[in-house]
Amino acid sequence: MSFLGKVIAFHSYKGGTGKSFLSLNVAVNLALQGEKVALLDYDFRAPTLFHRFQPVNVESCSLNEYLDCRIPFEKVLFDYSHFLASKGTLMLGFASPKTRDMQEMQIKSRQWQQRALTLLMQAISKLKPQFDWIILDSSPGVTYDSLNAMSTSEAVVLVSTLDHADLQGSGEMCLEIWPSLMKFGAKPSLVLNKVPRVGLGSQDKLYDTTDLEKEFFEENGVEIILKIPIFCDHSLLTKSIFIREFSDHPLTKYVQDLGQILMNGR
Repeated sequence: MSFLGKVIAFHSYKGGTGKSFLSLNVAVNLALQGEKVALLDYDFRAPTLFHRFQPVNVESCSLNEYLDCRIPFEKVLFDYSHFLASKGTLMLGFASPKTRDMQEMQIKSRQWQQRALTLLMQAISKLKPQFDWIILDSSPGVTYDSLNAMSTSEAVVLVSTLDHADLQGSGEMCLEIWPSLMKFGAKPSLVLNKVPRVGLGSQDKLYDTTDLEKEFFEENGVEIILKIPIFCDHSLLTKSIFIREFSDHPLTKYVQDLGQILMNGR
């Protein structure tokens, strides 16, 4: 897969695909390798980063506040580089976890969203000279804020499971939405997550997706860059950053592989 740059949006047709897990852990993995990474939680309907890191006073310094023109963008970023114990940089921008704020984002006017797009573009322009990577975790589905996140990105990593409705919806987005986004440079690719095994054992081979991959590419023109098996052990319940706590887990290797794919394509 050939990526155009360093601004990457992680997106999915529906929730529950592992999009937010991958965006966070890929961002941390890149930072652990010495990269300068900014991760923005642009999933305003179900914010993830706040519950993972529990920052103080984030409500007054959230991306919501910036997009409402209440604070400058400089107040949005929180430095979590000290968690890495490496030379890398990890800056996080949080969406507000308040239920009221999540509800308000669903009723914002089109005019507000157009202004939000301009503000997001301005923020990314400020970040580009300072960071190696800018990663956005967007809202699932087709919403104004998710379209804003994708249209300001240079590549879109769509995360899907093998669920029929998930793949069908992902394909429809590829055909109906991304042709217009690609005019702005956003290149889509697909990660198949939670791929089942043919048996019940953890060492059993993965379900063969060869025909599915070929069909998806022929119909939608989007390449599947990685297949990640489903893991059902208790380690996935961790409250900390997965790849930090479980560095030897097989899932960590897949996260590292995805990070390497992005780096090779930059």
